[in-house]
Amino acid sequence: MALAKTILTKANFLLLDEPTNHLDMKSVNTLIKVLEDYEGSFVVVSHDRYFLSQIANKIWYIEDKVLKQYPGTYDEFEYYKSQQKQQAAAETVKPAKAAKVIETNNDGDKEKKKQQTKLNNRIKSLDELSAKAKKELQQIIADMSNGDVVSNGEKVKAMAQMMKMKENEIAKLEAEWEEVYTQLMAIEDN
Repeated sequence: MALAKTILTKANFLLLDEPTNHLDMKSVNTLIKVLEDYEGSFVVVSHDRYFLSQIANKIWYIEDKVLKQYPGTYDEFEYYKSQQKQQAAAETVKPAKAAKVIETNNDGDKEKKKQQTKLNNRIKSLDELSAKAKKELQQIIADMSNGDVVSNGEKVKAMAQMMKMKENEIAKLEAEWEEVYTQLMAIEDN
């Protein structure tokens, strides 16, 4: 309600902190459309990757205790970060002397890298599954506005049930993503 009042007052700058919390997908999509039409500037703090991928055109992030900026969309930023990680891994060449010292920990390093790769792959898979589920949910919402569905009470109930199931699926995927990401960060910190 406060956001709607702010937009209606023709404010030229918005600061939104987790605006999609407690919103269903229909409300999130409505918020996306409102922000796309908004003529002012806005800054959004959010963990909702789908939402960010739809509205962000500049990313601010903290790395090594420094605020940095990426001048592109969220999807482009994700690709950029994955390329950075790959490049950093490729550039990591150990001197011959250090190799002797590292030999004793080599099995542990291999296991750590194996776990990291497995967790990174799971995160990527969860991102893809979540994006697919969100698109399916959008389609369900779009289908619900169809005149044939609206006029048929049974179809409305069935579509509402499908929508609820899809929202639950998305919530489970996001919860698993957070759990896997936490595991990955714990491994990288060691």
